[in-house]
Amino acid sequence: MEKKRRNLRIVMILAMMLAFCFGQEAWAAAKSAVASGNWSSGATWNGGTVPTSADDVTISAFTVTLDTDVEVASLTLDNAASVLTVGAGDTVSITVNGNIGLTDAGAGFIGVANTTGRINLIVGAASTITNTVDANGTVGLNVHNFTIEDASVSYAGDFAVRITGDFALTGTSSFTPAANTDGTAIFYGGYESTQNISVSSNSYCEFVNITLDGSANVATTSDFTIRELLTITTPASDDFNATAGTITFNPNANQACVVNTGLSTAAVTNLKFYDVLFNCASFDATPATSFIVGGNFTKIGAQDFAPTDGFVVFENADPVGKTIQVLGGTNNFWDMQIGSTPNFKTTKVKTTSDFLIGGDLISVISNSSFIAEAGTISVDGAAAVITNSSTGTLKFNNLTITANATGASTASSFTIAGNFIIINTGVFQASAGTITFENTLQKTVTNNGAATDLTVFNVAVAASSDITTATDFTITGNLTLAADAELTATAGTAYWAGGTTKTITVASDANLEFNDFIVNDVAANAVQTTSNFKVNGTAFTLAGAANGTFTATTPSTITFTADAVLT
Repeated sequence: MEKKRRNLRIVMILAMMLAFCFGQEAWAAAKSAVASGNWSSGATWNGGTVPTSADDVTISAFTVTLDTDVEVASLTLDNAASVLTVGAGDTVSITVNGNIGLTDAGAGFIGVANTTGRINLIVGAASTITNTVDANGTVGLNVHNFTIEDASVSYAGDFAVRITGDFALTGTSSFTPAANTDGTAIFYGGYESTQNISVSSNSYCEFVNITLDGSANVATTSDFTIRELLTITTPASDDFNATAGTITFNPNANQACVVNTGLSTAAVTNLKFYDVLFNCASFDATPATSFIVGGNFTKIGAQDFAPTDGFVVFENADPVGKTIQVLGGTNNFWDMQIGSTPNFKTTKVKTTSDFLIGGDLISVISNSSFIAEAGTISVDGAAAVITNSSTGTLKFNNLTITANATGASTASSFTIAGNFIIINTGVFQASAGTITFENTLQKTVTNNGAATDLTVFNVAVAASSDITTATDFTITGNLTLAADAELTATAGTAYWAGGTTKTITVASDANLEFNDFIVNDVAANAVQTTSNFKVNGTAFTLAGAANGTFTATTPSTITFTADAVLT
């Protein structure tokens, strides 16, 4: 008998232990507000007791004021008159370890009652946040700091949450939309000098939209994804600055991705990415605005990065430089600038990819450099200008002037390491500067239009470099071949124009061969040389009766290899 009583006591003790271990779930209550009042007041709640961390809380047609830090299992605001707010001057936190629902369009989670009263929202367990109204400060989900702690959170409903403080994912967390069109995070300024987006290295964060408003100053060093738009509402007062991390745009339709409202010039200071990746696997990214890249620019996917306006300004102080990489589809910068003043005068950018300049300008500022080590850069803008500062470095591999570029020009010096092609109705005219051809294998210059469609000022062929052409072109400056260099025209005509004296200089071991050679009928147009070169065509012509001269002085030798007509 005693043994039976002992066994019964053991069973009772085990039952009590199990009840203690699992009682939180077993005893969880559905707590509802029954009156307006402070959260900490029993009179606010059914049963006369304050909700605990195990309770599922519902606020219906009442206003509940958070006056202390609280923790609950879930939270629902289900009435147009539902309000959760905070007292003036108070900063409190609510931790929700489950779902959050604003299931009526008038419900209000008023996380900022004034400039000092604030609610910090912490999500501490797997959760779905369901929203039915855009936050505007009086209705919707309005919070100060929004933190996800070791939890997976799904955001359902294409409505906005307004954040006046920081947004953070800690530990191993995730924040994702329930559908790839659901939700906007509005970072609203005026409450903190800087609002931070922080995503731990073991977490994943995917926004659909981010909007900056109300003089927001948002900073990040984290990786995260945006499915639709990053919008700067007022460029003069809203600022986004990523100093590290990768921001990935993964558009769910053909769309702008980046909106810096009304700002499309190079004078952009308020929207800066570090590394930026456009994943155009299914849809195009079509911005029409300006932004800064402080790190690497990468575009992947079969669809296109195809802006319709705006500058991409590269700014970095990396002594090695940053890269532009394009994998798949077409990459079309509108306008591009390398470097800026006063702080990024030595920006360095490299690429091995093909891309277009579809707008008006590719520009290198101060001591900055842009070097294309491979690939083709196509100038596609009707009036595109290539600009390089006198102390900058601008080096193309292949350079193509497309049929759309009917008025492309430069007054700057730059280098071409590959082929130089003018397509059909394309036009390229250099009014100043030197184009230097520098290569290790023979490259070509091809002009598919009239001689004036390819007009260069000074031309230099670097040491041991080799250029060939079979087309017409015009030179208005000097032509220089360095040691062991070669320039061979197998067809076409070299036209000399411009009212200045031009000099042909050929190193003693270099080789210069023209096909036809014409000095145009232009006042003060003079060509002179003391070097050796060949004329392999049938025309060596001074086109004007009084204008246009050619003078070869000792020790030069001009060799004609065909039955040329000297006119």
